[in-house]
Amino acid sequence: ATGTGVFTLESPATNTNRTLTLPDEAGTVLTTAGVPSSAMPAGSVLQVVQGTTATQTTTTSNSFQSTGLTASITPSSASNKVLVIATSTFVGTTLTDVITAIFRGDTSTGTNVSGSNLSTKYNSQASENASVTNQYLDSPSTTSSQTYTFAFKSSASGQAAVAQSASITAVMILMEIAA
Repeated sequence: ATGTGVFTLESPATNTNRTLTLPDEAGTVLTTAGVPSSAMPAGSVLQVVQGTTATQTTTTSNSFQSTGLTASITPSSASNKVLVIATSTFVGTTLTDVITAIFRGDTSTGTNVSGSNLSTKYNSQASENASVTNQYLDSPSTTSSQTYTFAFKSSASGQAAVAQSASITAVMILMEIAA
């Protein structure tokens, strides 16, 4: 066998005999630097990013507006996916529902990747705060930084919809998933 590396074994600090068996296989060596993301198996979580806001935001529009909750991630490979999980508290008036969506980019030039999700139920007496979580597994197909936006709108133009109602902290988690 030939090689150029150095392999050092040191004896343990006890009188106990130990056996070290090395496999006769090629592969990735785990070091104190960790495992490179390119060596991780499909489905592995490669990185996690979090964004938060507690700023209450109101809209009367029936077009999607940002809740103010965003987070950005830079995928390490164009074939990897990004799992987006966004949670906030919403309330609408007695005449409207709040509808939510996840955008890649902003609400004016970005892409609605999750579709529309009915978030709060119409209540003829009074709307109540509702904690809403949207999840979407996105395939951005790039290694450029991607910003995700949690968006909302009123189901009836002119009727108020409120995000981060009662100034409860909203959270977005982005996870890069190995392809």
